Parts: sequence; structure tokens; C-alpha cells
Amino acid sequence: MLYIPGLLPYLRLSRILLAAMALAAGCSSGARPDLNADGAVARGICDDTSICTPDQHGVCQHTCTPDPGPRLVNCAKAEQNFEFYDETVPNGHPIWTFDENTTVAEPLARGMYSYTDNSTTIKSFTIFNSDVGRRVPKTWEPRTATLPRCSDTGKRNDKNQAIHIQGGPFLSWGGGVGIGMKNFPNVQGTVAVDKAMQDFSEWEGVSFWARRGPDSQVGFRVLVGDKYTDDDISYLMYTADPTAPRFCERVRECACLNHKTCAPVDLERADGGLGGATNMDIPEGCRPSPAHLGTEQTMMFCGQPEVISGAGDQSSGGSQCNTCEGSNVGPGIETRCNEKWPAFPDDAAPGGPPGTDAQFYGKPCSPYTMRNGIFSYWCFDPATEHPAETTEQCGDHWTNVVNLSSDWQFYTVPFNSLLQQGWAKRSNKLDTTAISVVRFTWDGGWVDFWIDDVRFYRHKPPPPQ
Repeated sequence: MLYIPGLLPYLRLSRILLAAMALAAGCSSGARPDLNADGAVARGICDDTSICTPDQHGVCQHTCTPDPGPRLVNCAKAEQNFEFYDETVPNGHPIWTFDENTTVAEPLARGMYSYTDNSTTIKSFTIFNSDVGRRVPKTWEPRTATLPRCSDTGKRNDKNQAIHIQGGPFLSWGGGVGIGMKNFPNVQGTVAVDKAMQDFSEWEGVSFWARRGPDSQVGFRVLVGDKYTDDDISYLMYTADPTAPRFCERVRECACLNHKTCAPVDLERADGGLGGATNMDIPEGCRPSPAHLGTEQTMMFCGQPEVISGAGDQSSGGSQCNTCEGSNVGPGIETRCNEKWPAFPDDAAPGGPPGTDAQFYGKPCSPYTMRNGIFSYWCFDPATEHPAETTEQCGDHWTNVVNLSSDWQFYTVPFNSLLQQGWAKRSNKLDTTAISVVRFTWDGGWVDFWIDDVRFYRHKPPPPQ
């Protein structure tokens, strides 16, 4: 890694100097790409001579230590002992290569959703919005970034796309990105329960390429969920039959996180106060349809309105915002309890407007203390029910930690190396015949991760004797 920790902004190395240092160090076969070349990777937002980040729309964060980018590596050699679902199965696909659509100005990560702890946003997940004349957050199918990876003939690609996850400091539990198997390989709307999970029992685990920038925590967790841990599966089961037993239970917290204040924000509705919201401080993904709002003129937000997660079709508002409970909670009042479930934004609760969650729509935001001592406000009717205890809740997916270096490396995470963390409902083992989600998550602090070529893998069979 050719950077000097703690280097002050006015002493940062130029790109040309970095390239010269790489060559002088004898890195000709694994040299970093020329980030100054015409049409090459653009510099990040810093100054005219420093390379804060190889990401054109990245940011200078934390100590602003320059990130000169990774050395190129021999990708074929690293992968030579493995075979992949997309290469050996008819009609098989990678989870992501991020190179699916490079004909547009800002390629997007197909089917990827993201979410945070509501303390800050993922700074690199933005896209230009011509309506407001600036870049705005994009939490569902975020943009990719150009970063070359392979040096070997046949694999070298100076326009290689990867996902760049940068931001912080996250002040609570962190954040994550992922994909539901209902959107693999193609993005779909609401599906039957059996279509939201897939059988990968003939595969050993999940592989990927990754690296980190200098101002980042060391690594992240790789998570795989199945029907026993996935809240999307629970959602679909409740939608099909609310009275039938489910593999795990969902809850919806409606209080503000991180000690923020729940306060009203004027919608500035058009058409005499009955049309759509026009307040530009409210992100587009947080603006309900007029039918959903009724006559309400305000929405309740935890501080500044923000999109904190995106898990559905953004064109239909598949996002979740930092909304909170209102003073007069009930049907017709726009609160967190009345929000859609992001993975299925087009569904509607019986008797409710489009984009509502049947399990929580119209429920009051009520206080409750779990048996483990956790107190908050949840969407439930205390006269008839209580929220599911943590021992019954979804979300404790199977996981393992991966530590990253500043250069590209190839990682394999076997299914049999994954464990639950123990904070929600426990399972006997990961059900690889019913995998429903793959995620990458991180803890609180600063993050600067690059991820590429995420695939299901297994070892190649031994050659015949």
C-alpha cells in the first residue's frame, strides 16, 4: 500500500508520483492502473493533485488519508481451484459482477438493497437528480464505481465495475448491503414464498473479491439467511395467511433511534393541500402517495428527513425513511407503522392504500419492554397483542467475519463456517436448500469497502487418475 498514514492534505502525493513509486518498487506486473490517464479512473472529491479515492463520486473522509488504489492481481491464478455457479450451471448467474450494464453513465448494482443504523448515510451511494440539480442518496440499486482488478491476459478490464461502500462514522450498529434471492438473477415484485428462496446445497459457500481504503474499519461480516431467519419470508407467510405459524416473527420499531427527536415536517402539498408532497427537504423515496396521506399536511421524522434503507423497486418508492410515531396515531396518519415493507412496496393491507404492510398498518405506536430488558416503542395494539420477543424474531442470519487488506484479494466463505450471533431466534443449522438472502454488513465507525464478483462457489473435483 503506497500511502503515508496521517499525511497532511497539503503534503499529499500526486498521482504521477504514486505511479512512479509503484514502478520503482518493481510492481510492473501488479502495478496500479494509471489514474491520471485520459478516460481512466477519475479522482475523488479532494483537490487537484491528490487521490483521495479512486471513486469519482467518493468523498474525503475521516483523516483524508490518500487512497492510491490497489495493485492489479492475477485473478485466474487466485480462482484456479474453484468453479462457480455462473460458469458451470446452465443459465447460472453470479450474484453480482457489477458489469451487467456498463452502457449507461452510472451503472447500477442489480437487485442490491442497503440499510443503515440511521446515524448517517452511505456517502458513496448517490446519483445525480436533474430535478434538484444535485446528487441525492440512492439506497436501492446504488451506482457502481470503476476500479480495475485483474492483470492477467483475458481478464484485464480498465473499466471494471465494483461496488464502493464508503461513509461514517456510523454511531450505532452500522449498516449493510444485500440481495434477496427473489431478485436473483432478475428483480421481481411480490412472489410466492417458495420463489423467495433457492436451493444451493450443492455449493460450498460464497466467494468474492474485496479490498478496503485506508480510512476504514478492517473488515465486514458475510451473512447468509434462510427461511428460518429471513423477515421477508415471514412477511410473505403472513400475507398468505396471518393465522398460520411462521418460521420467525417480524417486529416494527417506531421510536427514534440514536436519541433523535421525533418532529413534524411540513409536506408542502400541492393542489390545495391534497396533492403530492413538494417539500424538497423530503427525499423522493420518502414521499407517500396522496391517497396514503389523506388530509395530513405533515409527516413525523427523526430529525432531518433521510432515506435509511432501500430494498425494493425505487420507481415505486421501495425505500424506508427515518419516520417515527405521530401524536395522533391511527389509520390515515402517516407514521412508521403505516409504512410499506421495502422489499414488497406495491402490496397493500386490507382496506389500506397501496404500499402498506398488512401486519402493522393502522397499529398504534406503543411502549413495550422485552423480556431481555430492551425498551422501545413498537407497532402493536396492547389491548390484543404484544410484539414478538427476541427469541422468536427474525434477522439472526448465519455469518462470519472477513478482514480485508488494501489490495484486491479473493475470499471464500464456506457455508459450514457460518454461525448465528444469538440475538434473535436460533436455528439448528443453515438450511442451504432454502437460502433467501446474501448480505455484507459492518459495525459502527468508518467504512471504505470495495467488493466485486460475488458468486456461489465450490472446489473443482480432482482430476481423474
